[in-house]
Amino acid sequence: MKFKNKIIYAVLIILLINTNYVFAEKSDSIKNEIEDNKNKIESLEEEKSNLNSEIQGKKDEVSDLEEIITEKENELYALQVEISEYQKQIDNMQSEISELINSINESKLEVENKEKYVVELKEEENRIKELLDARIRSVYKVDLSKGSVRQ
Repeated sequence: MKFKNKIIYAVLIILLINTNYVFAEKSDSIKNEIEDNKNKIESLEEEKSNLNSEIQGKKDEVSDLEEIITEKENELYALQVEISEYQKQIDNMQSEISELINSINESKLEVENKEKYVVELKEEENRIKELLDARIRSVYKVDLSKGSVRQ
């Protein structure tokens, strides 16, 4: 039995030595795996931090763009108000122009009527002048004929 016991003890010692070695190997690989995972976590945390920085940068850009858009919208509104004022001025000027054109047309019509009236008056003057000339001739003829009879 001694020999059997020695073999059993030897096998147990070998198993214990191998088991410790195996456990050591496992703990080293677990430690390595933990270390790798820690490195991966740090890398992911760094990447997360970078992404958050990028996100904040993009949010800042969006905020800046929104401010620019608001400024441009205010400028556009101011320009629209200015255009509206100019349009009112243009409408008023067009109204004045229309009134002036109507006044000019009325004046032209009045001038034409007065020219016709002047032509009629000249014709009347000529007719009256002819009548007057005819009467004066007849008065001279009558005076001449009376003058020759008196002599």
